[in-house]
Amino acid sequence: MRLAFGRKNQGKACCFVTLGDVINPRQLAFNFNSRVMYGRGRSSIKALWSKVLIRLTIPDAMRDIMTAEVNHIMMGMSAETFWGGLAGNDEFSARLREHMPDEMGLTTGADAIASALAQFNVKNISVVSPYQPIGDEQVQKFFSETGYSVKRNIGLRCDTANSIAHTPQKDVLDVVLNELDGDDVDAIVQVGTNMSNSDLFPTIEKMLGKPVIPINVATIWHALRAIGVNDKFVGKGWLMERH
Repeated sequence: MRLAFGRKNQGKACCFVTLGDVINPRQLAFNFNSRVMYGRGRSSIKALWSKVLIRLTIPDAMRDIMTAEVNHIMMGMSAETFWGGLAGNDEFSARLREHMPDEMGLTTGADAIASALAQFNVKNISVVSPYQPIGDEQVQKFFSETGYSVKRNIGLRCDTANSIAHTPQKDVLDVVLNELDGDDVDAIVQVGTNMSNSDLFPTIEKMLGKPVIPINVATIWHALRAIGVNDKFVGKGWLMERH
């Protein structure tokens, strides 16, 4: 059986394309053609969060992605899924489903990371993001309402949507090891799909001895499991290896 995924992304974001090439069971086709556009790449993160511009482009993107006859839609963006906390993610999913057949599955970044954390039976987490304070407030709200105690929540304050993709991994590593980790933390989460750390975090997991979950890996994991693909992937982190 040949399966297809649809993804929407933020303009020039390409992290899911690369990750899809690596985490890809046989006979599974990823369709990366449909995009929800934030607007111009120089738009400030604060403006994007305040206006929630992405919602305006959803109908056209959903129309385009349906032409690929996909089995499941995987959202290649996360900011919008955290906006408004748990209720906001539910509302966002409902908005998408207005353009989907009832039987079609949907994976959002917020749902995926919450499901991933549930696999490890953790309670206390730390979060790193590329966001400005307005974005981190929404992330904090979502995880708190989902039942997690957020011990530390650090945004790297990227200025634009495009600049997120250029975040040095050294900066992420320094924050995780020196500011986020602690005896009071059971797991560490990275949100922001354009800030890809899928190659770095498996090593950090071994160093710290606890789950360190990037949202891109969680999103692909959630979508695969939702359609009954249970392949394990060694070297892609505990989530893909153990669950």
